Amino acid sequence: MLIDFLNNREKVASEYVARLHSGELTQSDEDALEKWLAKDPRNKEEYEKHLNVWSLSADLEDDEEFQNEDFGKLGSRQGLKRYVGVAAMLLLILSTYLIIENFIVETNQNIYVTKIGEQKTISLTDGSTVTMNTNTKLSVRMSQEERFVTLEFGEAFFDVVRDEERPFSVVAGERTVRVLGTRFNVLLDGEKTKVGVVHGLVAVHDAQKEALRSNAIDSVMGQDEAIKLEAGNLVTFQNIASTQPVREKYEDLDRLDEWRKQIITFDEKSLMEVLKELNRYSSKKILVEDRDVIDLKVSGVFPLTDIDAILEGMEHSFPVNIIRYSDRIVIVGKNSSS
Repeated sequence: MLIDFLNNREKVASEYVARLHSGELTQSDEDALEKWLAKDPRNKEEYEKHLNVWSLSADLEDDEEFQNEDFGKLGSRQGLKRYVGVAAMLLLILSTYLIIENFIVETNQNIYVTKIGEQKTISLTDGSTVTMNTNTKLSVRMSQEERFVTLEFGEAFFDVVRDEERPFSVVAGERTVRVLGTRFNVLLDGEKTKVGVVHGLVAVHDAQKEALRSNAIDSVMGQDEAIKLEAGNLVTFQNIASTQPVREKYEDLDRLDEWRKQIITFDEKSLMEVLKELNRYSSKKILVEDRDVIDLKVSGVFPLTDIDAILEGMEHSFPVNIIRYSDRIVIVGKNSSS
């Protein structure tokens, strides 16, 4: 059967159309075609696209000179020139159509942005969803062959519908995350890229070395230098230094995307690390002007919806004072002369 030998949607469609117009389409091919068209709306769309390409050349059949031309007489120079000319015209029609088609697909890109403190969930055309965290920008390009997201900065959680014919790729800095269908989180903050998996399996590639091959399933889970991550795994890549990635294992999977529940957890983190994280959600920059307090350890679960409440809690729990200005918030030690 034809489909047994062809897995690429475009090739299958073009072969069926070619057989249809050549009269070589058998009854078994017709039955297989009917099942293939019913299997996926994209199959029908691709098939109709190739039918349209054939119809673009129909006007040539109304050309009296074209109809009267005997292309079998290729022994003459004039006949050969005419044959080559018609072939070139058909090729031009086909090439122009496909270039326009591909241009429309490739430029069908949507850009999404969240402000500081804002979160947003977007639904993609394939049924997948992307939840964007604070201060995030990403672009989405969906085509018949691939699903492609570029995370320019910020953080996003991806709930990807499985589609073995269209791998889902996320480029974040120097890394490309590629999946077939899973749920995972990606953070890109300039200094580092973090990838955490809540469900399924993902492969993280070096974006500069990896050539995206969106039609090949083995390119997603193939034998290459990709780092494979299962549910509960978190890996951190440093974007500004050639260091080995750091792996972590979380038994509590909720920790990997807890920001979607508007909470954040710190386990013995220094005050400097905590403030760096809180600054992602605060419209006013939070600064430390006393080196004596930057190493204070902070633990607990805090609400991201109220940064001021977190700071007030610190003021009551630690030997620090919170000074609020119109454009910034400053933390100093209680014994500081600032």
